[in-house]
Amino acid sequence: MLTAECKSTLVDGSMSFGIGVVAIFLMLLPAGGPLDFLHYTGDFFITVALVALTIKEPLSVLKEAFVELVGGVHDDDETNAYVEAAAQRHLPANTDYEQTLIFKTGMNYTVDVYLSGIGETIDVADLIECKRSLEKELTKRLHIVDVDFVFD
Repeated sequence: MLTAECKSTLVDGSMSFGIGVVAIFLMLLPAGGPLDFLHYTGDFFITVALVALTIKEPLSVLKEAFVELVGGVHDDDETNAYVEAAAQRHLPANTDYEQTLIFKTGMNYTVDVYLSGIGETIDVADLIECKRSLEKELTKRLHIVDVDFVFD
């Protein structure tokens, strides 16, 4: 929500600045010259230019919100690298790391750590301890985290 508000403020500021610059330009434009038509149609051109320059921001916010709403995989590279490094430090015994998928819904993160078994047995107590310690480490940065170990 904070990112959306930040980008909304950026778009508002860009629009205000653009309108101010063009308004000053139109005030300095002499009447009766070859560009006199801009006094009457300038608002159209201002609007088209501002939309063309600022359309990326609201579309990216909508895309991120849609991915979050439908439970899509989180695509922030910095967060992904942090979670993957933490997951590899908290591997249960007799397992091999395969991949990590991160899902974000609101403030909640669900982290699926895909593992493969490499030993005869996997100790359930160790599995639970690794899950809890990974959740505890991730909570320092991501706040609300649920970790699931997935064996494929």
